[in-house]
Amino acid sequence: MKKPKRYANLRLGTKLMVSYSSLLVILLVFWCFSSYLQINRQLTANARTEFRNSSEFSGILLKNKLRRAEQALQLMAEDEGAVETFSAPYLSQFQQAQNLLRQFDPLLASINQQNEYLEEVRIYTYYGLKNSRGYILDAAAASGTEARYLQC
Repeated sequence: MKKPKRYANLRLGTKLMVSYSSLLVILLVFWCFSSYLQINRQLTANARTEFRNSSEFSGILLKNKLRRAEQALQLMAEDEGAVETFSAPYLSQFQQAQNLLRQFDPLLASINQQNEYLEEVRIYTYYGLKNSRGYILDAAAASGTEARYLQC
């Protein structure tokens, strides 16, 4: 027994409507797919551009922060009073520590105020000496990470 051909038995108007609807659905699917591909390419290109721009900005910002930190350290290294403080003969460690406080306390306060990128600059001493602003600390009070640097 043969199956009846349903499409062949339809009226002409109905056949045209089914054909037209099928064509529209096929075109709509093709248009959606091509739009998806185009938007996907555009979004991927935008994401790459944004990533490149943010990476460049982060690099510039990091270089700027490192340059400012280097300038602060250079300022400390070139300070004549600091060189004299470390090279002068002292009768006691306490006298040396007092001179260290007198010399570095204003210098470190100035460096911390002028450089917003520096969280803080610290000097650790073995004299048990601390200043009121917290820039000069006792080496025994250093945390684990800081203590590793002090042992070098």
